[in-house]
Amino acid sequence: MTTPDNASWPPAPDRPPAPDPGGVGEESPPPAAPEAGTKRAIFAYLAFNLLLPLIPVHPHRLSVGAALGLVVVPTVLFMLLQLWLARALVSLRPGVRASLLAAALAAAVWLVVLQVIHPHRGWALSLNFPLALLRPLLLGLSITLSCTFFGIALSRIVREANVLLPIALVAMPIDYIGAMTPIGFTQNAVQQHPGIVRAVSIPVPAVGGLHPLGFIGPGDALFLAFFLAIVQRLNLNLRGTFWGMYGLLTATMLLVLVTGVNVAALVPMGLALLIANWPAFRLQRSEVFATLYAVLLVLALAVAFYAYSHAHFFHH
Repeated sequence: MTTPDNASWPPAPDRPPAPDPGGVGEESPPPAAPEAGTKRAIFAYLAFNLLLPLIPVHPHRLSVGAALGLVVVPTVLFMLLQLWLARALVSLRPGVRASLLAAALAAAVWLVVLQVIHPHRGWALSLNFPLALLRPLLLGLSITLSCTFFGIALSRIVREANVLLPIALVAMPIDYIGAMTPIGFTQNAVQQHPGIVRAVSIPVPAVGGLHPLGFIGPGDALFLAFFLAIVQRLNLNLRGTFWGMYGLLTATMLLVLVTGVNVAALVPMGLALLIANWPAFRLQRSEVFATLYAVLLVLALAVAFYAYSHAHFFHH
């Protein structure tokens, strides 16, 4: 578990303060402020997204292994930076009003960038290239900030650890329906309005190119901050949750890039949350049955939606 108010990288486990032997010796330096860790996270995020597309690459000269590495390595690093940024913002512990205000300001920045910063055919390459480079960077950062702060504000509704269990168990099948079935909202939005979906999503940068490898949905960024903020505030296993989410979400993103199939990110996110914090869930008998009924109801709805959306499989 990391220190709740420390967002330095990498997250460090809690340690008791060293005893002072009679006031003799040098004083230990104060712990790093959360603001410093947040600044480092934002700087690393911006530098990575800005410099990666500038690396020269010759696609026709690459071997299969090198081409695969140019997909895997940037994805692994980007997911680490994405989670670190969320963790750093959560460590600031902003109140509800401050979180909502920050989310609104970031959304306003996103809207300005969307409407103002874009290349034009009649402009010179020396002007269009910087605009094409900055546009996805600023859009991705503003969406990340807006969704993260909104998720932090929403996390205040959860007062105890036991509530996390039904939330995660219910959110996973709902996200599966939305992202991975033909009647799901996410899948329909991607198919019918791909431009809008990309504008509100977080791009995964590519080496030597301005076209992103993939996208992270705004809901994924929101729930990432939502879960991390709850885990930190309730003094749960923050370190295990962070690294569990990083491992499963990175593997999921690589699966999406390889197969081209949309995957419900709340499924690996929820699994990481439950595995890391399972010992903290101490449900009473009535809570166990209430959670079980809720999960069974959602699963029944998921099966019904799946059967309806794949009805052609059952007809000759």
